[in-house]
Amino acid sequence: MFTGITPEREELDLEQVSLLDLARGAMELSRARADARGVRLNCNSFHSFPPMLLDPHRISEAVHALVEPAVASAPENTGVDLMLTGRNEKAELVITWRGSPQPVANEPGPLPDRPRRIIEAHGGTLALETGAGGGFSLRLSLPVIRPAMQMDALDTGLQDREADEHLHILLAEDSLMNRKLAASLLEKKGHLVTQVSNGREAVSAFLVGHFDLVLMDIQMPLMNGHDATELIRRMDSGRGERVPIVALTASEVEANRQRCLESGMDAMLSKPFKGDEFDRLLERLKSEAFEAHRTQLAKRDASPA
Repeated sequence: MFTGITPEREELDLEQVSLLDLARGAMELSRARADARGVRLNCNSFHSFPPMLLDPHRISEAVHALVEPAVASAPENTGVDLMLTGRNEKAELVITWRGSPQPVANEPGPLPDRPRRIIEAHGGTLALETGAGGGFSLRLSLPVIRPAMQMDALDTGLQDREADEHLHILLAEDSLMNRKLAASLLEKKGHLVTQVSNGREAVSAFLVGHFDLVLMDIQMPLMNGHDATELIRRMDSGRGERVPIVALTASEVEANRQRCLESGMDAMLSKPFKGDEFDRLLERLKSEAFEAHRTQLAKRDASPA
C-alpha cells in the first residue's frame, strides 16, 4: 500500500546523468523482494535521451519508492515493467503491473508524498492510472533539460573579461531547478550570484546588499516580480543609483513588455536563457547605461553656471 509522509522541502543536487541508468539501478534494489514473490522485473527504453540535469540520489529514491509497492501488489508469477518513453522535451518513466483477481486487497493507495515532491521539485509530474483490464500504471514525467543545450556558451563572452568586470547578481526565481541552472551558468562565467526564491526575499536582499544586476522572475509566491521591482526602484531613488533589473519570463503570457517597463524593469529574458543571450543583453545594458551617462553629462555642461 502507498503511504504518505510529512511534507518537507526537497533540495536538489543536480548532476549530468542518464535517466535510464538511474531507473535501472533503482529497480534493481527491489530485485530480491521481487524474486521472493515470483514477480519479474523488466526495464526497457523506447526513446534515447541524452544525459539530463537531475539529482541522481533523489530520482533513484523516488523510482525505488514507486517500484516497491508495485512489486508488493503485483500477483505472483506476473511482472512489473518499467519503460522509458516520451519526446525530446519530456521524458516519461512508466511503471506498469497487473492487478490481482481480488483488486480491493491489492489495489495501490494514494500516491506517496515524498516521490511526488521529488518529481515536482524537478519540474515533473506523477500520476496513477488504472487500466481497463485491472492493471495499474505509474507515469513519472520529467522535463528534458540538457546541460549542453542550456549552457552551450559558457566558455565565451565574459569568461575572458577581467575579474573586476565580473558582476554581483541578485537572482530571484521560485523554481529551484531554474534557479540552479541560471546560477550555474552565471557562476561559470565568474559572476557572484545571490539566490532568493520570492519577491519579498529579493527586496530584503537588495536592501542590505550591493548588486550590479537583478534577474527577476515574474511569477513568484509572497510577492511577484513586478511588485518587488517597484519597491526596489523606490530604494534606488533614495540611493541615487539605478541597478538594471531584467525580467525572467517563462511564457508569452508573462512577457508583457509594457507592464515590465511600467514596474521599472529594463529588459526581459526568456527562461531558460543561454550564455550568449545573457552576454548580448549585458552588452546592451552597458551600452544604454553609457549613453544615459553621456546624456546626463551633456545636460550638466549645457546648463548655465
